[in-house]
Amino acid sequence: MKALVADDDETVCSGLEQLIPWKELGIELVGSAPNGDTAYKMAAECRPDVIICDICMPVLDGLALSKKVKETFGDTSIIIMSAFENFEYARKALRYGVKDYIVKPINPQKMEELIERLKKIKYEENAKNSAIKDFFGGGLKKELLNLLRKSDKEEIVGFIKKKIGEYAAVYDDMKGVCLQLIDVLYLYLEEIGVSANASSYSKTDTINKITALKSNKEIFDFTVALYENIFNYSDKCRQSHSAVMAVRAKKIVDEEYMNEAMSLQYLADKLGFSTQHISSMFSQICGMNFSDYLSKVRMEKACELLRNFTLKINDISTKVGYTDPHYFAKVFKRVMHKTPSEFRSIVENADF
Repeated sequence: MKALVADDDETVCSGLEQLIPWKELGIELVGSAPNGDTAYKMAAECRPDVIICDICMPVLDGLALSKKVKETFGDTSIIIMSAFENFEYARKALRYGVKDYIVKPINPQKMEELIERLKKIKYEENAKNSAIKDFFGGGLKKELLNLLRKSDKEEIVGFIKKKIGEYAAVYDDMKGVCLQLIDVLYLYLEEIGVSANASSYSKTDTINKITALKSNKEIFDFTVALYENIFNYSDKCRQSHSAVMAVRAKKIVDEEYMNEAMSLQYLADKLGFSTQHISSMFSQICGMNFSDYLSKVRMEKACELLRNFTLKINDISTKVGYTDPHYFAKVFKRVMHKTPSEFRSIVENADF
């Protein structure tokens, strides 16, 4: 958690820096600013979770800073300090999303109050993060990734609308859950080898846009539209990329068929795809599933080797990727409709 202090009185800033046990609270003090404008610029760079600021500052006062921060960042907590014990100020501050209001001078008792309020903000921040983590636990992230891999846009959009609705009904953090959904989307793009940065959908730009949105409806609509737009974009890229990768996967099997570790998982690890995606690519390009294609390649090579009568069948089994000769014979018979010995006998007689 990060905090920023803003006050045109340098002694106040240094006092807060020294008197608040930031490290003990688990809060990183990222700096102090002499006015609201500088505070806003610093906040834009380091995105603090809480800002403690004076209400009367040059260039941009505390209320204007609060309003601007709320409109831009939304989820940053603000604690206002003021020498004016005035309800009107407090009312306006609360309207701009200010978390708390401390009246100056800040004596030891008020410092304790301020520390307690910081603890409360820290607790709420941790609870919010935990809630989001729990919400995305239980396989939700995996479920969404699997839907993306299935390439059914209507089902995907329906899913995220449903889940956002479920979350919004329990927690008041639409932006937090939508940022998580966006993370999953970009993880999927990375998985299929599509560079969103080459389009108008770079992750940095996307996060900046959603961070600047104000209402839950705007955030909701933005996220759904983003999924639809990026899915359309990635679908075109994926089709051409998948064709190239499918050829590459087939080539790996053709060249490494003798590797006993050859499997869908082996290819997935080598190419950076999911096993489901590899399986789908094989079916499309080879007209059969991966297992059948691997068996076909191995049996074709075994047939070549069986024509060399100096080789033992057990040795041939190892050369085509089978450590168990009995299993090799079983697969050979299933594919070739005869045992390796029968095949060799037929070849030998034909040659004679």
